[in-house]
Amino acid sequence: MRITTISGFAAAAVLAGLAAGCSGMQSSRLETSRLDDTRLGKQMEFAVLRAPQVDGVDPEDLPVFVLLHGMGGDHLDLDRFGLSDRLHEGMAAGEIPMAHFVLPDGEDGYYVNWYDGSRPYEDYLIHDVIPAAEDVLGVSPDRANRHIIGVSMGGQGALRIGLSHPDMFGSASSLSSLVLDREGARKMLESRLVRMMTDVEDAFGDGGDDDFSDSQNAYRLVERRPPELEQKIFLAAGQDEWEMFADTSMKFSRHLAHLGVDHKFVLYTGGHGWEDWMPVIEKAMIYAVE
Repeated sequence: MRITTISGFAAAAVLAGLAAGCSGMQSSRLETSRLDDTRLGKQMEFAVLRAPQVDGVDPEDLPVFVLLHGMGGDHLDLDRFGLSDRLHEGMAAGEIPMAHFVLPDGEDGYYVNWYDGSRPYEDYLIHDVIPAAEDVLGVSPDRANRHIIGVSMGGQGALRIGLSHPDMFGSASSLSSLVLDREGARKMLESRLVRMMTDVEDAFGDGGDDDFSDSQNAYRLVERRPPELEQKIFLAAGQDEWEMFADTSMKFSRHLAHLGVDHKFVLYTGGHGWEDWMPVIEKAMIYAVE
């Protein structure tokens, strides 16, 4: 697979165009690369954020966090909202763990291998983006040093992918997402709004395939996870966003408690956006590596 690194000047130009109309102070710390051949059948970009250089710290030994954006976002979101600077400064000051970040572009595909086979987003993430990004970073983390975090749509993806690949990820963190059992997922896919935003049958089928449904179901995935591959699970929702995020996350938290799974739930002050999520992402990082 050929990886093309986009120069800092080119990446800054792309970022400036994409950021028009966005609020917040913008950064330019992300390194952007292009994959010329992917399982999606087209060129795709990803970004990485390197940890700051600190005396006595070997970059190869640092953890890697795969951060999945939400609907309407992309791999440049951290720069767009000035949050790559915040992470970098927090790590340099010792306020949050030193770590590298991998930032895929998941488009609006829910990070799932679509039911009709047309868009294998999960395979693209696992087999294309992560190996290529870790090669760019020059690291080879084991599962204990690799973590996955997501916000909104990305929170669903991070929880499901983390639980589906416990051999790869030491923790999975889901912020501001709907954590649904089979019945909840069926009702959500029947909603008019979801059908307006997504080709539901293409992505998720008609609901009649129980095996496929269970492969998307965090409840079933955590129950099936091998006990020797336990992971930390972090869940969070905001007090000022749609209450279903908190309700479904708390319900799943109770299920995890019943199973005796190491996890943490945070109900944070704030709403549904990167400025609200960033302090919670920092809490998730601390929980993942402590």
